[in-house]
Amino acid sequence: MTLIVGIVCRDTVVLGAESETTRGPAKYQGTDKLHLIGFKGGGYAVVGESGSDHPAGVCIDALNRVAPLTPVHDEYTIPTAVETAFREAVKRGHGPKMGTRKCQEFHGQEDNFFQLLIGYYFKGIPFLYEFNSYFATARKCSRAFAANGVGRDLAEYILGPLDVAQMCCNEAVFSIIYAAGEVKTSVSGCGGPTQIAIVPPNSKPVKLTRESLGLMESRAYGLRERLKANLVEMKQNIREAALAYVSNWRPFRAVGKNQSPQPGHKWRKP
Repeated sequence: MTLIVGIVCRDTVVLGAESETTRGPAKYQGTDKLHLIGFKGGGYAVVGESGSDHPAGVCIDALNRVAPLTPVHDEYTIPTAVETAFREAVKRGHGPKMGTRKCQEFHGQEDNFFQLLIGYYFKGIPFLYEFNSYFATARKCSRAFAANGVGRDLAEYILGPLDVAQMCCNEAVFSIIYAAGEVKTSVSGCGGPTQIAIVPPNSKPVKLTRESLGLMESRAYGLRERLKANLVEMKQNIREAALAYVSNWRPFRAVGKNQSPQPGHKWRKP
């Protein structure tokens, strides 16, 4: 399960996640789902994981072995390193042999399927990539934001109308916190504290602490409560308008076959 959200905003790349892990009937909160990856020569990326936590963790471990040996030459180096890490994980025994139908079917099963969201900079240009274990490939996101996991649809519904590409870093962080809060209250399998990592253009990524996120989460909670109150008021207004319309409605009387009903007609059972 999980929700991972990434936004390419005006001055940074921001990734966020909730922190609940489901294993059978048990649920664990506080799982670290955002990983800071360092590459040879000073390149950095933040990788968020969603889906089955064990195979995703195996892939992240492999990436932590591959990245320090891989210099970043172009924009494709980091997503290619993720693909290489996945192949190494399979080679070490996680799943059937790469390139076979059995391997694809294995990683498409619910217990083995996972997705990664990769945010980084190359020469001052931000990038956001998605990796899918079923296809074993990373692809560039076509929009300025992306969401993965069971809460994807709701998160995209919330973020879709927003012009996230023109947001500053703080706006993007708050938007992710708000979307994650809505998902955690509405989607089973999502919960726990929200995690945020920021990828700046020319320095090492940072993960926000629980203390720094606390105020934003409380304000986001207040916004959600006001929105709920507005929705209740809207429902009441709709109900009152509907009842007023019905009270003024009068039945019609049909004057013949294929003709319009006339006022005063009383409907009877055939």
